[in-house]
Amino acid sequence: MVLRPGGGACGLRAGTVVTAAGFVLAAAVTDAPHFVGALVVIALGCSAAGITPLTVAVVQTMTQRRTLALGLLPTGIALGGLAVPLVTWALAGAGWRATFLGVAG
Repeated sequence: MVLRPGGGACGLRAGTVVTAAGFVLAAAVTDAPHFVGALVVIALGCSAAGITPLTVAVVQTMTQRRTLALGLLPTGIALGGLAVPLVTWALAGAGWRATFLGVAG
């Protein structure tokens, strides 16, 4: 994704990295307070790479067919919900730590 200076691509990338780091941290914790802290890191990363920054990126980059792109954006995010059965299967089969590492990777 190429954005003009001051755009959201850097924030989107940082949010993705922070989210992945949060999942790695959560997989490595040994007690509840650290787990909660890792979940806060995941939440911050998801916020930085969520729907609002993605919408800004689409508006800044798309000069034609912007309405179509903005309509497809939440559709693509909703399609990610199709991965829920896979995550459930991984949680049951591999355990939560291995699943968190898989999601991070």
